[in-house]
Amino acid sequence: MSYGKDERHIHKHVWNLPIPAYNPGDHRHQRLADLGHALEAQVAALDLDETTHFPVLRRRIREHLEASPAGVEAQELVTELLS
Repeated sequence: MSYGKDERHIHKHVWNLPIPAYNPGDHRHQRLADLGHALEAQVAALDLDETTHFPVLRRRIREHLEASPAGVEAQELVTELLS
């Protein structure tokens, strides 16, 4: 058990990110939505053995996304939007 002021509630602060609401007029938001659809299709097409331990599957998907041009572009857009 923690004894400091807010340590017990760290989970309430992790997601205090400046995430902007979706704006269909912002080309970056629309591009990110398009990339999300494309990446979803890519992940669905991966040959994944669903009996594999979940963290291993998650790591394989993450590696695919990080190596994908669409994944790299999506990451760049997210970084830009959060800056």
